[in-house]
Amino acid sequence: MNRCMRHSDRDAEFYCQKDNMYMCRECACCHTPRLYCKFRSSCIINILTREGELQNCEESRAASSS
Repeated sequence: MNRCMRHSDRDAEFYCQKDNMYMCRECACCHTPRLYCKFRSSCIINILTREGELQNCEESRAASSS
């Protein structure tokens, strides 16, 4: 199993094809949502964020800085 890019003690649940990064649920968000991504239409991170299952990066950063 691959490990999260930020939390080496956690298993990765998600993989970003654009940025070639593995992420745990806490880190999973689109880091460049305004830039073109050829994988976005099939990206599970994008789909779950739109459905409200994951926070977008801006919300994640605001929550962690509070």
